Amino acid sequence: MIYIDIPEKIRLERVLDRDGYIGDREQIRAKYENRCFPAERYYTEMCSPAEKAGGFYGDFVIGSIESIFAEWLIKRR
Repeated sequence: MIYIDIPEKIRLERVLDRDGYIGDREQIRAKYENRCFPAERYYTEMCSPAEKAGGFYGDFVIGSIESIFAEWLIKRR
């Protein structure tokens, strides 16, 4: 298992650019802030995917470097 840890702020910027099929930017934001992100937080609390990714099979967590790079890309826009 690979767990990619990217902050919600960065993921929100990505979905606002990507998920136009949902509606306008406010509709996209509302869906993610009211449904997707709370579900992800619940999953993270209940299942601890980052801990499991660092487990028995040598899987790993992708985190800080990718998050920093993604944030840098957003700021360049």
